[in-house]
Amino acid sequence: MNRPIDLTLHLGAHKTASSHLQRSILEHREELIAAEVRAYGPEYLRDRGRSIPALFGLSPWRGRSVPRRAPLEQLAFLAKDGTRVVLTEENFLGALINRDGGLALPLYHDAAERVAALVEALPGVTIRLFMGIRAPDRFLESAYSQTLFAGQFQQPDAFAAAHPVQVVDWLGIFQRLSDIEGLAEITVWRHEDYHLLFSAIMRRMLRWSMGRQIRPIDETIHAGLSARALQEVIADAAEGKVGDLAVAARRRFPVGPEYPRFSLYSEKERQAAQDDYDRQVAAIRKLPKVTVLRPKPPEDAAEA
Repeated sequence: MNRPIDLTLHLGAHKTASSHLQRSILEHREELIAAEVRAYGPEYLRDRGRSIPALFGLSPWRGRSVPRRAPLEQLAFLAKDGTRVVLTEENFLGALINRDGGLALPLYHDAAERVAALVEALPGVTIRLFMGIRAPDRFLESAYSQTLFAGQFQQPDAFAAAHPVQVVDWLGIFQRLSDIEGLAEITVWRHEDYHLLFSAIMRRMLRWSMGRQIRPIDETIHAGLSARALQEVIADAAEGKVGDLAVAARRRFPVGPEYPRFSLYSEKERQAAQDDYDRQVAAIRKLPKVTVLRPKPPEDAAEA
């Protein structure tokens, strides 16, 4: 008798410690298999013909790939002899950066359409969606860093002018996701709380008993740029230098006490971003099917 298979879909977002989460999970691949959980991350899902749209035949995003199996058969193939499949791939949300070095706006505009297509392709499957979000100003600054690491230089003032903090509309994204019929539940956390919530996230994604065994890797992945490193990139670009300018500058001037992180926005803009972020998170908590994880307050604060 075939046992039901459920699907955990971790969608990032980009720049919310997704790579750290992925690496932490996949470091425990053998333990997961023993617990009847099969996890697949970017190293699998970014191979030719193995993107989520390609595997499950989701048009129009699957490109020229022709799926070898029907969607339910594909899920069973991924599960092997297990009962839960975990797919962790932020690119399924859509591209973050466009070819011109700016954000692909509106941000993740067809994410809900993509998820809805996957849900429709897998009738009867319990699908749970997981996603981290981040304060708009920090999210945009980290996205700007990514454009530099990709070799797409743009002056910081020009990027900030083209990307005011108001373009980050998490609420709109989750309103559309929560409307998807057949999606079981959505779990959200703030990037700022990620390390405090790591165990709770793992338990929800991987089942309670297995989640308790996952330990976060002791490594920062895709570290950002310090203000000093950004100055170096700007100076090198002005001299016409090419190559991995941001990578070299990060190596020389890593973020730390000596070299603080760069900022694109004024204090007034930062405060406006934080106020809007708080408003969005409060509204997201009220959406159907959505759970926003929050750290437990310190015992002394709780007693007070």
